[in-house]
Amino acid sequence: MDGTEPRCVSLRLIDQRVLSNAAQYLEILAAKAGFQTFIGEGLLMANGKDWYHQRHIVAPAFMGDRLKSYSGHMVQCTKEMLQSLENAVESGETEVEIGQYMTKLAADIISRTEFGTSYKKGKKIFHLLKVLQSRCAQASRHLCFPGSRFFPSKYNREIKALKMEVETLLMEIIQSRKDCVEIGRSNSYGNDLLGILLNEMQKKRGDGNSLNLQLVMDECKTFFFAGHETTALLLTWTVMLLASNPSWQDKVRAEVKRVCNGETPSVDLLSKLTLVSNKVKYLKMNE
Repeated sequence: MDGTEPRCVSLRLIDQRVLSNAAQYLEILAAKAGFQTFIGEGLLMANGKDWYHQRHIVAPAFMGDRLKSYSGHMVQCTKEMLQSLENAVESGETEVEIGQYMTKLAADIISRTEFGTSYKKGKKIFHLLKVLQSRCAQASRHLCFPGSRFFPSKYNREIKALKMEVETLLMEIIQSRKDCVEIGRSNSYGNDLLGILLNEMQKKRGDGNSLNLQLVMDECKTFFFAGHETTALLLTWTVMLLASNPSWQDKVRAEVKRVCNGETPSVDLLSKLTLVSNKVKYLKMNE
């Protein structure tokens, strides 16, 4: 089924499918529990009213004007990445793992847009989340039994320690924002994702649907982790395909030179890079 034709399915048939493939559905539940271990109860894990409420809160961070305001961070991070590539070539490296550079670029951009001036701690949080993901994956390959995630095994102890370190760093960033507001140094918590979440929490204090600090941290972890991977993969495939198709690489380079005319690319120029935009859209459709 391709999803275009409506079908009526009986509950009895659904029960049969679930019962006949119980192991598959248990694996899905286990995978979700594994994600929940390191990103908590953020938007990715939410359902129903919780999802709607959280989606409504974080939406302003991804509005068009807001995304445009992040362009300076994106340009700066890209320049730093290109400089590191040039340094690698000058040092004699003939091959580079471009995926690692794109992953670092995506993480750096998210660090700056999510945490603003606290981006250095954000980069450390990203590294810890990657390690935490690896430990959760390793732990899931071992024998599981009811309550096994509470058993003080080697992996569970490491997972607990990493989670505490991540949340300690997040709390330090959050507390510094709160202190600035309380002493009058600033009248808001900032315009980045963390600031938007904290402003929303303050605005809805006393409301039954208000955010708590744990949920703020979970949202930060969710967007930090889930947001970088898709972008990094898209950039990696774009660079790889351009490298393997020199003629298209020449066409794209010529368009960038013609449109930018030696200047740093800006948001206003993106709409004029039609060839670049079409190729990126094609890759996104075929991810």
